Amino acid sequence: SVCTVCSLGGVNTIPDCAEVLGTFRSFDQGSRLKACQVIEECAKRISDNHGTKIEYNYNYLYPPVINHETMTESFIKTATELYGSESVEILDKPFMTGDDFSYFSNEVPGVYFWYGAKKDIACSLHSSEFDINEDAIEVCANIFTNFAFDYLG
Repeated sequence: SVCTVCSLGGVNTIPDCAEVLGTFRSFDQGSRLKACQVIEECAKRISDNHGTKIEYNYNYLYPPVINHETMTESFIKTATELYGSESVEILDKPFMTGDDFSYFSNEVPGVYFWYGAKKDIACSLHSSEFDINEDAIEVCANIFTNFAFDYLG
């Protein structure tokens, strides 16, 4: 996603410089490496075609969030036993989640899940209007505790 394009100049002048910022998310490390290369090549071609110069910087932020299959199955089993299958939704397709949790799950088996805990469905998680449903804290604590006990036997 191209998220920011910024240049300072008047409405009738061509600015001396511009900055383009964005993010790339993928489901595997190979795609991340390839994206860096392709974006840089594309930027260089555009720069060469227009007689400009570029400074390119690709920051590798979070690796892809990939759940461990066995941990995920165990987690689903625990949540289903506690709250019923109608309370557990398994997504059809993966989401482009960017989260520092991926650093942990690349080191040890893990499972990343979402729990619907906001009061107002209309606002987003990262909104200043976000307000948590505090009853969700007890439910999540119960899931985490039981999952730990199930995992540890």
